[in-house]
Amino acid sequence: MGACRSILVAGIMGISVAAATGDASADYLFIPPGANFIVLNRGGGDMILRRDHPALRSMDGEMASIASGRRVRSAADDPAALAVAVKMEALMRSLEREAVNAEDMRNYLRFVDSVLEQNTELLRRIRLLVQQSGGVFMGPDEREFGQSEIDQLLRQIDMNSRLTGAYPPDTVNFLTAGGLGVAGISIVKSPKAAMTLVDRAMARIQYLRSTAGVRGNILTFQIEGKSLQAVHLTGTISGMTGADIGEAVTDLIRSATLLQFRYGMILRGPVLEK
Repeated sequence: MGACRSILVAGIMGISVAAATGDASADYLFIPPGANFIVLNRGGGDMILRRDHPALRSMDGEMASIASGRRVRSAADDPAALAVAVKMEALMRSLEREAVNAEDMRNYLRFVDSVLEQNTELLRRIRLLVQQSGGVFMGPDEREFGQSEIDQLLRQIDMNSRLTGAYPPDTVNFLTAGGLGVAGISIVKSPKAAMTLVDRAMARIQYLRSTAGVRGNILTFQIEGKSLQAVHLTGTISGMTGADIGEAVTDLIRSATLLQFRYGMILRGPVLEK
């Protein structure tokens, strides 16, 4: 039986007995991987046996299931399960894409909120300069000096909106000085009008920040919900199409036993007498 065991192991692994036992003169059983025939050498002559035993076909499927980790690899394995799994995979990919899009939008809102926060500080400084320009001791020269600082602060507001360059100009124009309605204000010509425009801009910023915060929270819930749905779908698909490794190994051992019995009957004779 030792010779038979070597022959069987060699045949299942796709190698000859000469390679398995080191005996170049030994008869052998060779199973080419993926072929539908078997080569049996006995007494120096080769015989071609058809590889049509059910145990061999079962072993092919079981080995493929163990290697891939999937029970359903094609429509032939389980047409109904595969059809449902394909639809669920498409839904899962759609949910994942929607979650990514929502996360991109949330990142954009966070950028907007960051810019608006910086602009708020700049507008507070501008408002202070406007207030100072209305003082009785502020002459034309002092107002010109204050105006130069205001112009610099307005340029900084425009720079903040285009700081990263990650978003198209039309999506950040409302963050610029022109979008906030404070472009071109002048404390030299009309401090009162400048104060009105700055107050309106600060009120608009507060509204925009509140809106962005609410939308960001909603998107967070959506992202978490869609991600959780995708995870659940992944588990469901795995349960439908994934292989039970323990069961597959048990089936493989059973098929190997049937195969061993079949080949043991074939090889009785001079091969086993050696």
